[in-house]
Amino acid sequence: MNTLAQIIDYKKQELASHRRKISFKDVQKKADDAESPRFFLKNFKKEAINIIAEIKKASPSAGVIRPDFRPLDIARIYEDNGARALSVLTDEHFFQGSLSILTQTKAQVALPCLRKDFTLDAYHVYEARGAGADAILLIAAVLEPSQLKDYRDLANELGMETLFEIHDPNEWKKIELINPALLGVNNRNLQTFETSLKTSLDLIDVIRGERTVVSESGLNDRDDLLTLQQAGFDGFLIGETLMREKDIGKKLKQLVSS
Repeated sequence: MNTLAQIIDYKKQELASHRRKISFKDVQKKADDAESPRFFLKNFKKEAINIIAEIKKASPSAGVIRPDFRPLDIARIYEDNGARALSVLTDEHFFQGSLSILTQTKAQVALPCLRKDFTLDAYHVYEARGAGADAILLIAAVLEPSQLKDYRDLANELGMETLFEIHDPNEWKKIELINPALLGVNNRNLQTFETSLKTSLDLIDVIRGERTVVSESGLNDRDDLLTLQQAGFDGFLIGETLMREKDIGKKLKQLVSS
């Protein structure tokens, strides 16, 4: 079983456990009671290096990325040094994140926040909103076209944006008719977890349109971002490159500054 399949299998079991602990009705109520969401793309600017900076302690492929992990400090550093939005890993088992980190982060910074997790059910969409998410991630590789549309529509009803994620042309075909407003290309192969910028460069001409397109993973320096920006990408989701830096703020400034 590849890494993605292992994760999804575990997440299905986790979902069943969560449902037993907190009812669907209670998750809906928490979402309804949450503070109104922020527009996720409000800080994006044309012809700028728009970075969605990720708060990420660990990953299945790399293990612990940042042992000295202080998520609220990291969030403030990101905000002070040019990030346009935040991505917060909330998966506990594989990435050592949590929903509480998302909720606490929203209370500390003004930047909009994406819940970075494996959305498999409407329960997860309501759960995200209840925790303060302004956007959710929908991964084309793990959902059917009907689910992708239904969860996007539900997110919209709750005031959230949806970042659709694809990795290859077949995944694009699954969501093309949905006409996503925000689309990410993950340069990381979710089966092998290897990265290549060629993934984004090969797909940009296919996915370009009246939408915001974001390149994700394997982005190491400003040259990478400029290459992708010139190809047509509007933004960049960056996690490990920042998490591995001793001086996160300095690295982020280097990436966004002309």
